[in-house]
Amino acid sequence: MKPSNYIYSLTLDLGLFGEQEVDVHYSYSAGRPAVMYLKNGDPGYPEEPAEIEVRAVVAGNGSIQIPSEWWETTACMETIIDMLSAYHSEDY
Repeated sequence: MKPSNYIYSLTLDLGLFGEQEVDVHYSYSAGRPAVMYLKNGDPGYPEEPAEIEVRAVVAGNGSIQIPSEWWETTACMETIIDMLSAYHSEDY
């Protein structure tokens, strides 16, 4: 499935800069469920999981791009992915 681009606002702890309201620019692809067999009896295909790719994190109404070294830390990235996953799981 072709990914769609989104912007999601959230508050992140940016270490020395404290908690900041940021916009996360990312792409999301919903994936698709597995199909065991096609209608004609042929073997189906495996599940394609949903994918989230964070492209940028910006603050200051889009005027300040946060360097990826700050938001790619494990804890920060987990927070971002958890929030975006929860947001998109509401679609189902």
